[in-house]
Amino acid sequence: RIQENHSLLGVLTALNIHRQVGQLTYKAVRSDREIALSCRCGVHTGSIFAGNIGSHQRMKYGLLGDGVNLTARLKGLNSRYNSRTLVSQAVHDIFAERKRSRHVLLRPVDLVAVKGKTQPTIVYESILAIGQPKVSAAYLSHTEGFRLYQKQCFAEAYTAFAEASGVLEALGSYDVPSRMLMDRCKAYIANPPAADWDGVERMTKKSFEDAQTEAPGAADSRAKRPTVSFVDGLCAIPTESDVCGSDTDASKSVGAESCVTLQQGDGAPEAVSSL
Repeated sequence: RIQENHSLLGVLTALNIHRQVGQLTYKAVRSDREIALSCRCGVHTGSIFAGNIGSHQRMKYGLLGDGVNLTARLKGLNSRYNSRTLVSQAVHDIFAERKRSRHVLLRPVDLVAVKGKTQPTIVYESILAIGQPKVSAAYLSHTEGFRLYQKQCFAEAYTAFAEASGVLEALGSYDVPSRMLMDRCKAYIANPPAADWDGVERMTKKSFEDAQTEAPGAADSRAKRPTVSFVDGLCAIPTESDVCGSDTDASKSVGAESCVTLQQGDGAPEAVSSL
């Protein structure tokens, strides 16, 4: 049976992974210095093939499909925006349709065509912000700025992005997504884009640790600056009930790296999943 809430559980899983990893430290062998650990996640929903692949001599369980590839690209894109969890347009649309984002905040960070794809998709950053009204307001300002940016209202968009980054940076988090889009707005105000501008950032790499901001004249907004995760410091692992406000008996924790529900069919089993 397919879990109707698998997209929500996939996002909650990613947020819980960050919370658990944030409690770990790594002690460097030579300096005996403790180093905080972090990771990055991508969440997408779609139809994939899942099952045992290979021959009788050598077989393994695997996942195949465009959905798996896009999820991997989303994970890699985090390093470009200094984010921890990026979700696809498909996941965002499910949240918007079912209004399941009372505490899970999603904001658009870019319109991209990932490496190997020509069809663009809006990617969204996801965080958990329980009791963080200023963060919620900043995400709303950023979302409005992104809408204006796509309409080529660059001056108005710059103001909205500046408001969002100002709030987040006052809370201690250097806001790379808003800063990056502010740089683009400044560049396009000085040199308006061509008439066929579609706002798509076409990626040529899978990893972006050394990538520069690609808009003309834009500064590198991904400078090595401290960042604060608003997931850190929560007293309890969030459940579906915490996020959705549901009265149903929700799962008390989500611990898997991905939520996959198999749907048996002819040939290879098809899975509807959030990875």
